[in-house]
Amino acid sequence: MLRVWKVRKYTVFRGVVRGFTLLEMLAVLAILAILLVLAIPSDGHFFSQSQTTVQLNMLIDELHFSRNEAISRNEKLIFCKSVDGEKCGGAWRDGQVLLDPNGKVLRVFSALPRKDNLVWNSSGGLNDFIAWSPSGYTNGQRGTFYYCTESNVLNPQGVVLSDTGRPYISSVSREEYAKYCR
Repeated sequence: MLRVWKVRKYTVFRGVVRGFTLLEMLAVLAILAILLVLAIPSDGHFFSQSQTTVQLNMLIDELHFSRNEAISRNEKLIFCKSVDGEKCGGAWRDGQVLLDPNGKVLRVFSALPRKDNLVWNSSGGLNDFIAWSPSGYTNGQRGTFYYCTESNVLNPQGVVLSDTGRPYISSVSREEYAKYCR
């Protein structure tokens, strides 16, 4: 018995092109380039805002470390601004130090980027230092660190230090920000 295999014939359609022409591809690339150019300025603001967030989180870490160190050592510690990393003095933006009751430096914290500024507004006018008690409290010394930078103007934020000595990031009013960040 002889078997016959039937072979199907496939028709090739002429004139049907699969793919893109050079003109179509150039048009798509031009549209993507325009969208990219429009997106770059917003990315610049995003980068600046993220730098502000990084600096605020570093300040929070410094304050948490200082508070925890006072509790673990069971002694009063001083967190203050320091221009030389050895004693209190200078501006908050120049860096900070943590001192024990004898004035020995326990830790030095780094300065802020060049154009940025840091202002501490404390209750009772004690704006040069924060005194941590062995319990972790600041003995009524509460206030706000205002982080002054160009990118923080649209959404001003600061670090608030509560009565219990716990720091947290909070939004501040534009009026307050303008008052302390001249």
